[in-house]
Amino acid sequence: MTNPSLANMIPQAPNLNRGIWAKSIESATRKYVMRTSGDVFVFTGSFFEKPVSTIGASRVWVPSHVYKLVYDADKNQAWAHWVENKDDAKMTKPISYEELVKRVGIEFLVGIKPSLGAAETIPSVLTVPVADASAACGGKRTCKQMSDCAEARHYLVDCGVKSLDGDGDGMPCESLCR
Repeated sequence: MTNPSLANMIPQAPNLNRGIWAKSIESATRKYVMRTSGDVFVFTGSFFEKPVSTIGASRVWVPSHVYKLVYDADKNQAWAHWVENKDDAKMTKPISYEELVKRVGIEFLVGIKPSLGAAETIPSVLTVPVADASAACGGKRTCKQMSDCAEARHYLVDCGVKSLDGDGDGMPCESLCR
């Protein structure tokens, strides 16, 4: 191959890529798509704040943020995950479709007005309350000790309690996070 394409690649912070991006955002999105009966469209992209950082001799641009927009066509609902592209990035509540459009300047769903305007109405399996993400790590280590999915996700993602994800799919405590 003489002209490889890098169209689906961006410089992403390694800990972000292996951590919350893979285990919380991509895994939860996959699970949501698998549970729905209709069409779900997913857009993944990057955003560059000025001044733009670069790497390598070719001066490849490094995005300041990455995002994943999820649109459930049957429910006419949309939400987006917006994350800083850095190793110590923290999971935050998803943002509305309208907020993503404002930030990136792209109208992804031309002619469609998704009904979700507020992050509070996003399916609970995809949300991680900001308060939980910054909470201190306690001594809980088993799913029986968790009060809900948000707490289990906090212990898995922020505290590194890998035993909560028995099947390695990024979703902790399957009985709590269905």
